[in-house]
Amino acid sequence: MALERGKLSNVVRVAAGATVGIATCTSGKKVYIKSIIAHAAGTGINTAAGQVYFTQAGVTTGVTTKIFDVDIRSGETVLIEPSYPIVLAENGDTLAVGTGNVTGLAATHVNFMITGDKEALYMAPIKSSLARSVSKILGLSVDRDKSLRGYRQSSRLEAQSIEYIVLAGGGGGGFDAGAGGGAGGYRTNGQSDYTIFLGSTYTVTVGTGGPGSTGAGVRGTAGNDSVFATITSAGGGGGGSGTGGPGINGGDGGSGGGGRRASGTPGSGNVPPVSPPQGNPAGAVGHPDASPGGGGAGGPGGQSTGSQAGAGGVGVTNPLLSPINSGQVGGGGGGGVDQTPITPGPASFGGGAGAPNPGDGGDATANTGGGGGGGNNSGGDGAPGLVALVYPNQLTFSKDSGNLVNNSPTPAPNSRVTTIFTSGTGTISFALN
Repeated sequence: MALERGKLSNVVRVAAGATVGIATCTSGKKVYIKSIIAHAAGTGINTAAGQVYFTQAGVTTGVTTKIFDVDIRSGETVLIEPSYPIVLAENGDTLAVGTGNVTGLAATHVNFMITGDKEALYMAPIKSSLARSVSKILGLSVDRDKSLRGYRQSSRLEAQSIEYIVLAGGGGGGFDAGAGGGAGGYRTNGQSDYTIFLGSTYTVTVGTGGPGSTGAGVRGTAGNDSVFATITSAGGGGGGSGTGGPGINGGDGGSGGGGRRASGTPGSGNVPPVSPPQGNPAGAVGHPDASPGGGGAGGPGGQSTGSQAGAGGVGVTNPLLSPINSGQVGGGGGGGVDQTPITPGPASFGGGAGAPNPGDGGDATANTGGGGGGGNNSGGDGAPGLVALVYPNQLTFSKDSGNLVNNSPTPAPNSRVTTIFTSGTGTISFALN
């Protein structure tokens, strides 16, 4: 079998948000992809997400076909070199590349180029070194050019799969028989791989909870977003408050805050939308003397009735988070009531309970991302979220910048460890022990 060696594509420029097929098996000729070169070349770029997809014939390119997702800093070139070639064996098999935005850091475009072999009728002569070609096309410095010829630091290129749990801060509860705040958005990849590269830096931000409302017509404050690398979970929506004006409506967010009593509009969950959903809506408004509960990561808030204000939406249980409230997180805040015999809305999974009149809404449990309870004197405060990373136990991480606070790594199934970040923002990187 004769092979045509060298670069399999010219430089392909991919704008932010776009995905482009860069190599396809045609005429029954197999393609052997040995490396993918990505360069963040856009002007004004901060950090881009370079994405690679392996899509079999008849399958649509998307998240289910993604095999690499790596952050690339401005002016940086990344060489992705699998241990074995990626083979496009059937007609229509495609390797695609894409450019994504890292949250808060707008990208413009990334240049991609692939190298390897493809079946041919003759052996193509090698006329020039690949490194020299790449240097000329991408404008690399001599030092970076050397790195492509075999002198690279292996730590920059080695890929590892990790699991993430990103939980945002919960929304504050409402005032004056106010509604419960929504839980922070909850996102995890579970059993799906998320690829990181040793030596690369990754942003970690733990979202704080929103304070409860203490004044008429002022909705509880929304929780703040939590971030790991390209993954963002949205803060929970604040609970609606009396007396009139837009503050009676629940806020949208990871999970929605409840609308006050019978007249406020419930907040929507999973805002902005992601798949699978990061949260749920608040409960529907019902009784004029009781408010609904905020949405939870595991279910919607409860509706208020003549006997009880709405319960906070249920959260989720994750054993990997057992140091935090026994792993029960993401509960919505319960609704407050104006008068007896109506009972306040209960809450679970770290959400704050609603309050009677007089009374303050319950504060959510620390680092559960729970929503604050609706109150009369004041709404309860939403809880901070967390970022948990589960990675092979042969890896270690370092905090490269910022003020991140984390627990000591704890054992996890399948020869892994879990690190939970409970406050702060900064960057981290991984290396071998």
